[in-house]
Amino acid sequence: MSFPRYPNMTPLILGTAGHIDHGKTALVRALTGIDTDTLKEEKERGISINLGFAWLDLPNLPRLGVVDVPGHLRFIRTMLAGAAGVDMALLVVAADDSVMPQTREHVDILKLLHVKQGVVALNKIDLVSPEQKTKAEQDIRNLLQGSFLENAPIVPVSALTGQGLPELKAALSEAVSKLPVRNDGGLFRLPVDRSFSVAGFGTVVTGTLFSGRLRVGDEVTILPSGRKSSVRGLQIHHQKSEEAVKGQRVAVNLSNISKEEVQRGNSLCAPGYFSPTSMLDVQLVWLDSLSLPEAGTGVQFYLGTTEAAGRLYPLDEKELVQIRLAEPVAAARGDRFIVRDLGKTRTLGGGEIFDVHPQKHRRKKNVDVTELHRLASHAGTLAERLLMEVEKKKGFTRLSELCSRLTLQPDLLLKESLSLAKEKRILFFKAGQEDFFLSRRDFQAVVSDICSIIERYHHDHPLLPTGMSKGEISQRVRSLLGNMADNLFHRFWEQLLEAPLFKEVNGTLTLSTWKVALSDEQSKLRAALLTRFEEARFSPPDAAQVIKDSRHKSAAMAIDALKKEGALQSIEGMLFSATVLEEGKGLLAERLANSTGATVSELKTLFAVSRKFAIPLLNYYESKGVLLRRGDLRILA
Repeated sequence: MSFPRYPNMTPLILGTAGHIDHGKTALVRALTGIDTDTLKEEKERGISINLGFAWLDLPNLPRLGVVDVPGHLRFIRTMLAGAAGVDMALLVVAADDSVMPQTREHVDILKLLHVKQGVVALNKIDLVSPEQKTKAEQDIRNLLQGSFLENAPIVPVSALTGQGLPELKAALSEAVSKLPVRNDGGLFRLPVDRSFSVAGFGTVVTGTLFSGRLRVGDEVTILPSGRKSSVRGLQIHHQKSEEAVKGQRVAVNLSNISKEEVQRGNSLCAPGYFSPTSMLDVQLVWLDSLSLPEAGTGVQFYLGTTEAAGRLYPLDEKELVQIRLAEPVAAARGDRFIVRDLGKTRTLGGGEIFDVHPQKHRRKKNVDVTELHRLASHAGTLAERLLMEVEKKKGFTRLSELCSRLTLQPDLLLKESLSLAKEKRILFFKAGQEDFFLSRRDFQAVVSDICSIIERYHHDHPLLPTGMSKGEISQRVRSLLGNMADNLFHRFWEQLLEAPLFKEVNGTLTLSTWKVALSDEQSKLRAALLTRFEEARFSPPDAAQVIKDSRHKSAAMAIDALKKEGALQSIEGMLFSATVLEEGKGLLAERLANSTGATVSELKTLFAVSRKFAIPLLNYYESKGVLLRRGDLRILA
């Protein structure tokens, strides 16, 4: 019998499942010629304790990586670590024992992990009568009813005698040919199931590549610790390789890291694209449909090769749940998980992650169930997911943060976010080499706040044509959105000026409708105060004395307004009329034209002032580029 060539020959993983002592390891050895029990204790006790690995070559099909899992209840965690990344299952049931507790639990786990194809091997048929064989087959059919294995072939075999092995290989070949073509794209991630040291090489870890590609020389991040390393070498089925791809069992030799720093449960990830999380929104299948979990139910959570304690918080009445974990894990949207009871005696359920970095839902008060169902059903678009991610965080979100939280590459996210910005659903800011995003909600909240404080400012300073300084606005924005670099605030300032509510006046922010409307009394006061400084020429009066002499309650405010307008200029604590200072330029030009310069005493006489006023005035004209100093002389610049 020949089977169609599997499209693009993608590497695949076959995982065993079944109760202890049903012959999984013996059957793998009979199929592949490889003994997956490598520990002395395993050989002495005759049971698998650790994960075993082999490979199987079938005609015209990709090489199958084989993961042999232990069947004992005590080693369910190890079984789950091996089941991570499995494409199809080989369920092994001993004909003399028939269906047993771990048979049932392993089938539940495979269903919850959404394994799509498989074959059942009815092993040890050399030990039973035809009646026992028939009874075992019926028990298996009853167990598998409604599961992905419901119509799977049940192949009678004997690992000991070799009976049925050709038929089993043929059944496996047919099951492989029915598997959907896997998308091999995505970012590199490898959950670690073993870590050990090899003399002369250092630390080696093994696992099934969940996604992406890994090459010799690549940099990797170890999560959740965040430690960095690089790939010194790769082996696939005991052969050196320059590259590993999604679906392959791979051994990775890591540089500059000890085996204690990377353990089962850790993940090797593409740097910058995965962010550890202690909270997940999930779609949960609860095996006991008559008794749904209550808020705060404690569970053991399994994802890939990771195990962590957690608590369940239902978000609706059916399937949406938030899991809060005692320690961070590396996860991605679409990952499948398992939950078991805290005593680790039974599997309670499992499902799919749809939000890796959710908000903390508080007694359903901030839960939009309709939106969560859209996300969970994958109906939500990337744009909607991106918008939700930006809105979760108060303040600015970097593009690099979005890449890490959504586990997507920057070019894709930037394209999508720019479309959202064009539709005015979020705001985009380019500051230096970094891209930032801000939710429309947060921007409008800041605009509303600034509008209120500027209104108060105008009310308190009715004579000022200007508004709040850029520094004051910067301080306010940072208090609302968090600290930010000056170049990012500059972009935000520009965005504020695009809002129809504001305008810039002499470097300050005012309401766009703001105009100073002076009463006759205020106009007369302003003119009188300005005249006082103009008449004093280059020997202006003390501002405090002018205010006191005025005896008007608005005198200080009027002088402040004259300063903001520029009609009065502050020089070393003294106020000069801007008109008088402009006349001073003319006097200097006339006196120093065709001159080798003048001393302070000579220029003091020119302005008819004492040295108290002369020095500040000359310093002012130097700062404005009117004069230059040469020794004791001042000359025209």
